[in-house]
Amino acid sequence: MKDCWYQRKLLGGEAKQLKRLSDLLGDDHDLHMLEVVLGDPALRDVIVAQRIRLERESLELGRALFTAPLRR
Repeated sequence: MKDCWYQRKLLGGEAKQLKRLSDLLGDDHDLHMLEVVLGDPALRDVIVAQRIRLERESLELGRALFTAPLRR
């Protein structure tokens, strides 16, 4: 994702949206790792709810970015 963001940044276009998508995916990954490492059932529901929100937002933004034609 970061490579794509850097490439698009050089070409112009949706750099801010790609950066946002990169951040969302990174946050989701971090929460997943936190869930795995901690293994705390009390935190699991909170982490899962946050990950679902991040995944939905990521999917929406990703669809919008990768189905739209490149602007130059």
